[in-house]
This record gives sequence, C-alpha cells and structure tokens, in this order.
Amino acid sequence: MRVALIVDNPYRDLPGLVLVAVRLCQQGVTCYLVPMNLQWRELAALAPDFVLLNYLRTVNQDLAWQLMNADIKVGLLDTEGGVLTSLDIYAKVMAREQSLRYRVSCFCSWGIKLAEYAIQSGWYRKDQVVVTGSPRFDFYVHPWREAALKLSPYVEVYSRPIVLINANFPLANPCFQTPQEEVQGMVKRFGYDRDYILKWQTIQREAMLGMVTLANSLAACFPYVTFIYRPHPFERLETYRELLEPRKNLHLVRMGTVDGWILRASAVIQRSCSTAIEAGMAGVSTLSPTWIPTPVRMEAAEAVSIPCKSQKELEEKLEGILNGQAKRPKAVSHALDRVIEDWFYKVDGKSNERVANAILAHLDKKSTSRVRLRKCRDILYGLGKPGISFKARALITLRKTLGLPVDWSFRRWREIPPKWRWDRSEKYYDAEQVRRVVDAVIECYKQEGDISFTKIGVLPSQEHGDYHFGYAFGRSVTVYPM
Repeated sequence: MRVALIVDNPYRDLPGLVLVAVRLCQQGVTCYLVPMNLQWRELAALAPDFVLLNYLRTVNQDLAWQLMNADIKVGLLDTEGGVLTSLDIYAKVMAREQSLRYRVSCFCSWGIKLAEYAIQSGWYRKDQVVVTGSPRFDFYVHPWREAALKLSPYVEVYSRPIVLINANFPLANPCFQTPQEEVQGMVKRFGYDRDYILKWQTIQREAMLGMVTLANSLAACFPYVTFIYRPHPFERLETYRELLEPRKNLHLVRMGTVDGWILRASAVIQRSCSTAIEAGMAGVSTLSPTWIPTPVRMEAAEAVSIPCKSQKELEEKLEGILNGQAKRPKAVSHALDRVIEDWFYKVDGKSNERVANAILAHLDKKSTSRVRLRKCRDILYGLGKPGISFKARALITLRKTLGLPVDWSFRRWREIPPKWRWDRSEKYYDAEQVRRVVDAVIECYKQEGDISFTKIGVLPSQEHGDYHFGYAFGRSVTVYPM
C-alpha cells in the first residue's frame, strides 16, 4: 500500500505530514512526501494507491480528475481549512464540479463548523467528511511539543525574551511571481473582481508598511528584547531587507516551522492571522495592533488577541507581558476555547492519527494491481493536460511511442536538464530534513513507552526505486516501514 502526501510549503506543512506518514508506516504503508509544485509528474511516475491533496480547487481539479481516472484514490486535507475569513471565499476557489468532489474518498476537516457547512452546502456528502483537526497543530501539545523544540535548535541562538512579529501579506508581497501576476491569477483562476483584488492588495501593502514601522519602533523602544520578524511562507524576503532597520535586536527570519518560534516566544504580534490562535494553543499571549488596516478581518484571530488601539497602548501591554504582570483576559480565554472547538476540533496531539485512520479506511491491500499504469504514463507525458496543442500532443505521443524519456528534446536529441535548481527553491526539502523529523517523532514514541514501534526508513524516492517509466528527475521523499 502506497500513499502520497502533498507538501505545499515545508515551512508550514512538512512536520505535520511526517507525523501522518509515521503513523501510516505502523500499518505497513509506504508514504511519499511529494512537493506540490512538482506534483503532476511526481504523482504520475510514482503511481500511488492514494493521494492526500493539500486542497481541491479550480487550479488542481484537472489533476484530481486524472488521478481518479487512473484508479488512484484521492483524499483532502486542506492547508487552510481552519479559521476561514469567509466560507463564501472558500467556496469561490473550490473545484466547481460537484461530480468531482463527490468522487473524493475523504475530506479531512479541521473543525466541526467547516464540516457541517460542507455537508449542508452540498460540497461533500456526509459519508465523505471526517473531522480530524490538522496534524501541524499536534506539535503544540505533549508529546509532540518536545519534538517541535528539538527540531528548532536555531531559535536558541537568539537571546530571550523573544517577541515574534508575524507578517501575512502574500498578495502585496508575493514570493513566486510579481504583484501584477498575483492579481491576474486571482482574477483568471478564481473569478475575483479585479477592482476588489486591487483594493485588497493596496490595503495589504499599507498593512505591511504599518507592521514594518511597528517592528522598527518596538526594536528601538525595547533594546533588551529580541524581535523576530517572520514573513508568510509565500512572501518575498528581499522586500523586508530593504524596509527593516539594521538593529542588533531585530531579525528577519523565516527558518523552520512557526511552532518552534511560538513555543519560545514571550509574546506574538499579528493582525488577523491564524498564528494568533496557534499562540493561544501554546499558552503565549497575542497582541493585535488594530490601528493597522486589514483587507479581510479574521474575527476568530482578533477574538483571541489582546486588542491595542495605538502603538503606545501596545507598548504598555507588551511591557506588562514581559514583566510577568499581565494575564490573558478572561474574554480572550473563553474565545480561544470556542474557536478551537469550532474550527480546530481538538488540540490533543491526535490529529495525525485521525487523518491516518481516514486514509486507511479507504486503502485496499490489493489495490496496487488496480492502478492503471498506462494512464499514469499518459499523465506523466502530459497527454491529459487541458489546452494542449495538436502539435505538442503529436510530439508527446511520438516521444512516448519511441519510449524516450519525458524530458527528451527532439531539437537537441538529448535530455534537457532541469531549468532551475530544486535545492534553491523556496519549497525545497530533502530526505535529511524528513529524517530529522522522523527521528524526533520516534524519540517521542519511545518516551511514551511504545516499545512495539516499527522501524522506519527514509530515502529519496529516486534512490528507493519508487518511480516508474524510467523517470529520473524525482524529488519526492519516501518514508517506509523496515
């Protein structure tokens, strides 16, 4: 039995998915951690029995169709399925065809509210929806909290107290394309009104400048405090290098997942960002600078934060937190309990187990023989992609018929090397990184006294021999029972 888990961004998603992979390995399942930006060819060449997509939207619905038509089962664990700014916005980007959504094996919902709405709105059938929580939040509680601390030793080089400032402005400061291209993508792919997105982008840019100004001021006001400015995983770092002042106690860092930083922080500063809720899970106070605008107010994030109407008020409340004199307001504590119950189900360290069980319920030990390798080969060569020209289809068909590698060039009569370096990609991760997470997780199992734990191997999928059709450009990582 072979399961592929799509890794959207390793800064955010990799450790939680490794938890799921380790859990599946205990049931004899081999798992592939597949980079999302390479998923078309990776999945086709791996031909797994089950794929857990990171979402099902208009941008990847064609891939989902092709996987299902190749007898590969598909499940969903949305990377952004917790506190949503709007269920209507979520619906807008969702895959349009109900017939496609109804072929999904399981929809793993972060919380009860989303699950109920998904059923009531007809997004998915009741028998498809499983409330699991999100594995990435398992690291805020025992025993995985210890793993999160072990996996983030780089935080220890910064003196304490630490205040984490989280940015969340990917539309105004995109990492992978220009701001203009970002707007065009929102309009073309998701059907948003251009003026609405432009206004959204303008407010985000204003908010980004406001957050940078705040960071610079706080670093000057509290010279004994280390301020870590952490951009969203999809933001451009160079922008902040130009805006943040060069101070010894102000650092621009995007290393590792956010849990390692939050667990060591004295306070978190954010504006309508889900990290406010994560900080609450970790027992860390969150401040919200409400004078900084936000294009879409996340009510749940604001409810669990201490509101500050001015910079002076924020400085006073931050000083109280640093001095140990400020306590979390009861209203904020009650709001946190409610938000977690509604949108995150349970923060009990068992979301990874619930996701793994949802996958196992749809795995068949004999399913490996059912995967149609011929159709996977078509996907790999690109024959199933929409909008392909007649000329391109003819060349692909000839290349496939002659048994030439996928990246063979008729013009040069040789294989084309990759145009970019995978190890320089923002989405890069390797087997060594995965191995470190696996080792930390296994150590937690051992401390819990699980002596029956299965030994687990970690190798690049290419080295493990998992690819079909002579595919030689694989970047996935295999986690397997030994």
